[in-house]
Amino acid sequence: MTQMRFEPGSWERSAAAFDEVSSAVSGAKPPAAGAGGGPTSTDAAVATVLSQLDGVVQPVFPGLGGGLSADAEIMRSTAQAYSRTEEQNQDAGTTAGVV
Repeated sequence: MTQMRFEPGSWERSAAAFDEVSSAVSGAKPPAAGAGGGPTSTDAAVATVLSQLDGVVQPVFPGLGGGLSADAEIMRSTAQAYSRTEEQNQDAGTTAGVV
């Protein structure tokens, strides 16, 4: 049987990962068309489509980033609460002579 171990640090690590992704998502910009020697016909077609969608797509990124940041804060709060609970359990066990 697989054992699971919960630790406040795992919540903190996850929060840091969410923050990192949040920063990347919030600052996302559509890719520039073409590379090196100028755009190809395909690059120009993609750039045209992206420019049409830019007004619809761009506002989504900050919202996604904000949601990820909010999730990261909740994870940090969970880590703190979990740590406090573990400390209280340890104290209760010590007081009861169990630990």
